[in-house]
Amino acid sequence: MDKKDILRILYKSADLYKANLMNTNLLILSQSYDNYNYIQCAFRRGNFSHLTGINHPYAPVEFFNMCIDRRLNINELTMKTTTEKKLHVLENLMKINTNAKMIGNYNESKIILYTEKLIGTTNSCLGFVYNEKYKTYDPNTTLKEDIRNITIKPTEKILAIFQKELKDKIYSKLSYINKDFHLDLNKFEKDIYKMIDISNIVMPTNTQQNKIITNNIEYIKEKLVEAGYSPTPDLINNYKKMLSVAPDIKNVQDIKDIVKLSHEVAKEFQAAEKKLIKELNNKYPEL
Repeated sequence: MDKKDILRILYKSADLYKANLMNTNLLILSQSYDNYNYIQCAFRRGNFSHLTGINHPYAPVEFFNMCIDRRLNINELTMKTTTEKKLHVLENLMKINTNAKMIGNYNESKIILYTEKLIGTTNSCLGFVYNEKYKTYDPNTTLKEDIRNITIKPTEKILAIFQKELKDKIYSKLSYINKDFHLDLNKFEKDIYKMIDISNIVMPTNTQQNKIITNNIEYIKEKLVEAGYSPTPDLINNYKKMLSVAPDIKNVQDIKDIVKLSHEVAKEFQAAEKKLIKELNNKYPEL
């Protein structure tokens, strides 16, 4: 990796860290079988330096500020044996508030690595250590590893990630939600209700998370009629397409409305299919 690439990655990653993570807490809800857990993470300005794998003569906060201001002197930076691997995945991990899929406890499989919790994907992850003072997990390392290989099994599936500013007491932003999770918090410890302002949640703004069904029931009915109430591949594809073309979620009530609408759509489809089968049986009894 040449010097220009190193600086480019450091500068871009610092920008992403500032935009997505700096001075925020993440509340991560996870599941493994019938176990439902959550942890809180904190991202401060000085944490960024530890994640780069770069040796430098600056204090952590100063290093981050120099990345933001594009003032690093490449000749003052040295790389460790693992630095290049870290830099390859650093930019993507600066969006961990929206793209993390799994979480687990470190299995101590690496001799020189100290960390406690790992959060990430099958390609890369961030390591975290517990901060007794703030009662949060703070990021302390970057790994280009499949999280499943370095965590105690079973690795847990992330259900949702809430986010807030460090200065705030209550979480009111949802940065990520698993497609199969409907914000049912009853399976978690009851104190989680004190941590989330569930009635005023700000929903995700990224493309994949903010697209839902709202007013497509008439469109679905139209396609059913066009298809002669037949569940053809075209009809199924149109149904799938509608799942990804919809307005933004604005609050929890929207999610409840969408769940209700989804049930109505399913009933509509099943009724159409039964009608088609009945008509075919009447028209072609020999079948």
